[in-house]
Amino acid sequence: MDVEQKVKQTICDCLCVELDAIEDNSIRLSDLEADSLDLLDLDFQLDKQFDGKLINEMTVSLETTIQDVINFVRTEIGPVA
Repeated sequence: MDVEQKVKQTICDCLCVELDAIEDNSIRLSDLEADSLDLLDLDFQLDKQFDGKLINEMTVSLETTIQDVINFVRTEIGPVA
């Protein structure tokens, strides 16, 4: 599973949404009805999913897009996880 797939699956798990709901990478987390607690959980779960390799904390907001999250993870760990 590549970085994009792992990020999307983690988002689905955290926000209890189906994978096809986030096919468009421009969707904002707020469009998925995320709240501030969901964002904290997402940050924690992403770090866990990538074995603590996310050194910098991502500033996640409700306006963050799926692509923003993918780009952040790729920057932190590289294209292959």
